Amino acid sequence: MKKFKMIAAALASTVAFASPVFAEWTEVSKGVSGDTFYIDYDIVKENNGYVYFLRLTDLLKPDSEGDLSYKFLLEVDCGNARKFRVLSASYYTQPMASGSTSSSPKVPDEWIYPRPNGMDKALTNAACDYAGK
Repeated sequence: MKKFKMIAAALASTVAFASPVFAEWTEVSKGVSGDTFYIDYDIVKENNGYVYFLRLTDLLKPDSEGDLSYKFLLEVDCGNARKFRVLSASYYTQPMASGSTSSSPKVPDEWIYPRPNGMDKALTNAACDYAGK
C-alpha cells in the first residue's frame, strides 16, 4: 500500500507541475461533440496489476465554467472487467492543459465501469494495452 501511495503521489505531482509543452500527448480519439482525447504514454506506469496514466480532454467549445481542457490522473484495474477511478483532476482555461488552472476539484474515491463503446473504454483499453495488461 505504501508503494501505491508513492506512485500515486509521484504521478499526481506530474499532473500538478508538468508543463503541457513538455508532455507528449498522443491523440486517442475524437468524441462526437468534437472534443479530442489524449494520453501521455511517456508516463504510463504499472504497479501490481493497476495502470496509472494521464488523460487530457481538449474541448472544442468552452464548458459552462469557461474551461477548454481537463487533465486527469487515472488508476485502471486492467483485469477482465476493466474499471478506473480518477485520482486527481485539473481544469484549464486554455486548450491542451494550458492557461491558468481554473480548479482542481476533489474527486470521489470510487471505481467507474466505462460504457462498452464509450470514450472512457477506449482510453482505459489504450493505457492497459500499452502497459501490456
